[in-house]
Amino acid sequence: MIAFLTPLAARSPFVLGLLLTAASAANEKVDQVQTNKAMTRASLTFTQDSENRFLSAFTLQITRNGKEMVTPLLPIKQLPGESTEVDLRANSADVKVVDLDADGEPEVIVDLALAGAYCCSASFIYGSGTAGQ
Repeated sequence: MIAFLTPLAARSPFVLGLLLTAASAANEKVDQVQTNKAMTRASLTFTQDSENRFLSAFTLQITRNGKEMVTPLLPIKQLPGESTEVDLRANSADVKVVDLDADGEPEVIVDLALAGAYCCSASFIYGSGTAGQ
């Protein structure tokens, strides 16, 4: 069996001696807002495992007036209280660009419904510096 892996699909379980590739689909959620100071766009990409439907391998890209900003890192440790480093997994994910404080500089909000029993939601808010950077 020949398996083709996309850069985001990295897990390949062995089943009955054959190498089977878990079908992982790359997904993207995008939002953008134009304010009087800037056009801000956020793109959240992730993979969804076809077996357990968890979302993982998150990357966030923020552009402002067409210029890519420093790409922030989402935490890689499962939240909360996990003692081992694992890929952040979620049941759902969303990204929004909103001017939360009405200063004309939009913030980016990433909302995740974290995977696991008795777990929680997490929101990560990214804003520009004082100079709009």
